[in-house]
Amino acid sequence: MFMGDKKHGNGILVTTNGTYYAGFFANDILTHSAGGLAIFPSGIYYKGELTIDGPFGKGMFYYPEREIESEQFELDDSNTKMAGHTMTGIFGGTWTSVKISNATMAMDQIFNKVPMLDLKINAERKWSSIFSCFHETLFGTSDILAIRRMDIKKVWNRIAIFVSRAKRKEQLKANNFTVASGELDDRATALICQSGYQMQSASTISLRSSLSDSRLSLHNGFPSSPAGPSPPTVAPDAISVQSFSSIASRAEDDEFMLNPSGYGGRVRNSSPFRDLDFIPNFCITSVDREGLELLRNYLTDAFQSVYHPLHGLFEKLSSCFYSTYSCWKYTPHSILCEPAMNEWISIVSRIYTLVLTVMFPALPKDSIMIEEELLSYQSLLYPILMTQGIYSALFVLYASKCSKNDEIYRQRILICMKKTDDNLIQLLDINRELVPIIKHEKYQQAIESLNRFREKCCPSEMIKHINDAFTLVDQACKEQEVRMDVAADNLLELIIWLIIKANLPQLGAEISLLEDLMQNDYGISYRNTQNDYCLITLKASYQHIISDNFFVNKTFDPTGTGA
Repeated sequence: MFMGDKKHGNGILVTTNGTYYAGFFANDILTHSAGGLAIFPSGIYYKGELTIDGPFGKGMFYYPEREIESEQFELDDSNTKMAGHTMTGIFGGTWTSVKISNATMAMDQIFNKVPMLDLKINAERKWSSIFSCFHETLFGTSDILAIRRMDIKKVWNRIAIFVSRAKRKEQLKANNFTVASGELDDRATALICQSGYQMQSASTISLRSSLSDSRLSLHNGFPSSPAGPSPPTVAPDAISVQSFSSIASRAEDDEFMLNPSGYGGRVRNSSPFRDLDFIPNFCITSVDREGLELLRNYLTDAFQSVYHPLHGLFEKLSSCFYSTYSCWKYTPHSILCEPAMNEWISIVSRIYTLVLTVMFPALPKDSIMIEEELLSYQSLLYPILMTQGIYSALFVLYASKCSKNDEIYRQRILICMKKTDDNLIQLLDINRELVPIIKHEKYQQAIESLNRFREKCCPSEMIKHINDAFTLVDQACKEQEVRMDVAADNLLELIIWLIIKANLPQLGAEISLLEDLMQNDYGISYRNTQNDYCLITLKASYQHIISDNFFVNKTFDPTGTGA
């Protein structure tokens, strides 16, 4: 965190040589308060009072020598234990020349490979200025309580003015900043919209229409006409401007196209909310399944449209996150996994609670089930906000966290890939009755489905491809008349073969990251379900591949070419 453009508060500083310093910063300086941490590239680390230059007071050095084999399977190095020596005492000097005033060394000690951070970093306070600036710009105040008390019509009026101004600036830029005589400026637009919410139009109601002859109404979508019938009476809190059918029927050659940049190339072929020139009437007073689907479509387009305030908000947040946890010149330390994941969850949570619940008051504060479908900030926003850039930044950290197991996995998959199918069946001692299933067309489709799993970055999409692969394996078993429900060992063999043929790199990091992304309420809908069972089985198969018992037939050619 920063204050006055200087580092302030609990944080982690990473130097260009790969050394990590964690502690309390004040006025850009790492103070010598207790609870500091220094991790060096050699694996040695220090906990206690310190400065950026060296230890400064009471503390303890940890000198790891060897890793202790765990009796329990660990997907990553979070709980890995090391054997080595420790030195406790009072230290001074520099990191290259430590002065020991009074210390005791203990030999043959056991401690964690990855130290725990004593000073926790409050993810909820990070990048809070971006949210404050967003609220100030859009609503005129950064006080979230005052914003929540704001009339919903005024909220959407301000969003409408923001979108109109953004488009107006784009038009002025395209016209070399010249204004036609019949057009209104931004100030005129704001004054008209704020002074009664009404501007006249003979067709549909759209902010894209010429502001000089259009009518915007926050109460209904019926254009007023002196000769025509009066519009029907609606409730005072009705916000509808256009029906969904009217929006969906817009021409495909709309001049305001969505900008897919920064979203991993994900562009939906047809969208009911192409230019967002309307005020929604869903999720304002109540939430149902149909309204939830309309909300997803709206948010997908809003976060991609350069004219919408949500786009600018997430662009700034994602840029800060990506700059903090990516672009490494060396392998990052796995200690960053926890603060990075907490920060990402906090960003998504605050977008939901501080922004979306203001725009759509009917959205619940806590997760709820709507017609057997979970609604939470994660289930709503992950499919939209989990871009390839965000996922890759997290994945690099988790790849470091799972590097040891994934290296064993990589070497064993490489050995298997060099084998012919017959030699591999012999090497792994695969049940011969399963061979027809492995060669079945549905099983080959399952391999392709599991391959697509690594191409996705949204947890729900990743789980879907895993589930689809297991479903295809089950179908192949049924067509071969093999009862997999009573042959769990056979299922494990089939999934192991599936992983080998899919040749998934760094599967341990993928599984570990997926599990952490599904924590909190997002994983509720998957617990004790078929999806949960598939993920557990995939993890068990990975565990068996890296275990010492993976190669059942030990008499194989180590070059990978023998029989």
